Amino acid sequence: MLTPPHIPAELETAHPADVVRWAAEQYGTDGLVVTASFEDAVLVHVAATAVPGVEIVLLDTQYLFAETHWFAEELRKRLDLNLRVEHPAADVLPDNLWQTDTNACCEVRKVRPLARALEGKQAWITGVRRADGPTRADAPIAAFDIGRGLVKVNPLA
Repeated sequence: MLTPPHIPAELETAHPADVVRWAAEQYGTDGLVVTASFEDAVLVHVAATAVPGVEIVLLDTQYLFAETHWFAEELRKRLDLNLRVEHPAADVLPDNLWQTDTNACCEVRKVRPLARALEGKQAWITGVRRADGPTRADAPIAAFDIGRGLVKVNPLA
């Protein structure tokens, strides 16, 4: 298991681009991954301009709108993104599982693909914001994620 790294307190007041650069300096672009839903382009833009070439992953749940795929492709071209789309396993077919068992649906469409995206990485950059709700109100800018064994970085928190 990895030893939790020292996370500088000054990250709490740093600009999001500086937080992304800190993560890249600590873990290198090979040890770092950005996950983005493409709900908005803020995180993608910050990461891609702060650290050109950083890997950005979109989890394709099979429920994404066609416009989401279009938008991701547009941003790939505009920002010269190193974009990877992570899909559910080949045996997971589009269905209505979300209507009857949201946990099982998320497991095969989000949890497992995210685990694949994080394989071999030391740090993970997310779009978590403290304003997202009460459960995220105290989200740190960066912290060691014990369950995943890597550093989770929330530059937009």
